[in-house]
Amino acid sequence: MSYKHIVFDVDGTLVDNKKAVISTWQETILQLTGRTYEAKKLAFVMGVNSETALKELGLSRADEVFKTWENIYLKHQDEVQLFEDIEFTLRKLQDEGYQLGIVTSRTRYELCNDITLTNLLPCFQQIICASDITEPKPSPAPLLAYLKKSNATTNETLYIGDILNDALCANAANVAFAWAAWSDNDPTIANKAKYILHTPKDLFLQNILNK
Repeated sequence: MSYKHIVFDVDGTLVDNKKAVISTWQETILQLTGRTYEAKKLAFVMGVNSETALKELGLSRADEVFKTWENIYLKHQDEVQLFEDIEFTLRKLQDEGYQLGIVTSRTRYELCNDITLTNLLPCFQQIICASDITEPKPSPAPLLAYLKKSNATTNETLYIGDILNDALCANAANVAFAWAAWSDNDPTIANKAKYILHTPKDLFLQNILNK
């Protein structure tokens, strides 16, 4: 098999949580500042780490913001779910001997405290979070950290993500990028992808892993 390491983004790739995250940010900002934001103006938060989101929104007192955010997010937890066929795909990849990884803009705390992912995190041999590196996506730093820690080469690694920052990160790290088109995002990302996946099962249906 050509690819040995299959690395996933989380938000918008493994987990369908866009509505919950944006609603939580709307309520957090309203509660702390009295300001209201349209959902479309907050779409950018899905592709950046928490610290970057704070800067973009002009928010300070990070500890207070994050505590408020976490409390509100709990109210929306039932809106969060895995994308269809994600668990099947991960289990099949695991059974077939692929090394699975995560490269995400979440902090490790955010990742490990997501109950939606509790049963799946043991599938991943290596996880790189925003809190583990100094330069977040779209910098290649997170993927390069994965390669180093996993002793993986670029040509045996495939990165799957849903947004432009994921594609730019992979391209800059010289790692093949597969666009998770099952998520609701800008189709122009396809121009920067080696593969287009309309469903997680396309990894097998398109025979991508043996190319």
